[in-house]
Amino acid sequence: MIDFSDKMNMSLSKLGRCFLKLYKFLEFQSQIPLIDPSLYIPRYCKALDLANKTKDVIHTAIKLIQRMQRDWMCQGRRPSSLCGAAILIATKIHDVRCSTADICKTVFVCDETIRRRLE
Repeated sequence: MIDFSDKMNMSLSKLGRCFLKLYKFLEFQSQIPLIDPSLYIPRYCKALDLANKTKDVIHTAIKLIQRMQRDWMCQGRRPSSLCGAAILIATKIHDVRCSTADICKTVFVCDETIRRRLE
C-alpha cells in the first residue's frame, strides 16, 4: 500500500475530512457507497492470531458492527475504530485473551478512541 500522506505533506485525517466534505458537496452518496466496517474484521482478527476462536470472534464482531449500523452508530466514524471496539467486545464474550494494546496496534488507533467507541 502506498502512503500518499508523506508525499502530499498532509495528515491522513485532514485528507479524510477533505474527502468527506467533497463526497457530501458533490452528492456522491448514491454513486459511491462508503466503506462497510465489517469488511475489515476478518483481516484484523487474523492479524491478532486468536487461535481456535478466530471464527467465533469474527462472527460476533460482524454481528456487533451490523447492530451498530442499524442504530446509526457508524455514521461519521472511521471503520478501523469501530472494528477495534467490536473485536474487543467479541474477545471478551468468547473469553479470548487479547489486550486493548494489541487491538490498538492492529487497527492503528489509540486506546482512547476505542474507549469512546465502546461508550
